[in-house]
Amino acid sequence: MSYVTTKFLDVNGDGLDEAAVILKIETGGGAIPQLVYLYEWKDGQPALLWNFRTGDRADGGLKDLRVENGELVVELYGQDRFLLGQTETGKITGDEEQLCCPIYFTGTTYKWNGKNFLMQKKRLTYSVENPSAPPVENMADIVNNPKKAKSQYRKR
Repeated sequence: MSYVTTKFLDVNGDGLDEAAVILKIETGGGAIPQLVYLYEWKDGQPALLWNFRTGDRADGGLKDLRVENGELVVELYGQDRFLLGQTETGKITGDEEQLCCPIYFTGTTYKWNGKNFLMQKKRLTYSVENPSAPPVENMADIVNNPKKAKSQYRKR
């Protein structure tokens, strides 16, 4: 592994910054998956809040990590890519892009409940090629189950 960066953000809403330590996994090949560790300072030492692995560049790679309105926003490259626990990212069937050149990224919002980070709001997939295009909400629900998605939209 190699060190990428440390970001200081108030990810748990306590008014103090926590540390987001980002490491790159050295695969010996061209892949660039990363590990993110979120630490708070507790009882005079760092305490792990959450850790997760991201994918490789356009295949769920980390684009950004920030706090907006007291919630943690994680942006991953790909269509409707979001964190599922610590080692997986949600993926749409057939979401294949050239790894070098992502054409989508997805922003997902998480909120600390005192024990875990829980997904909030809708997952928003944006086009890199057309930044003015509106985001698609929860794209995997539409692509992976179009009949269910159509019935949900008719009810609204």
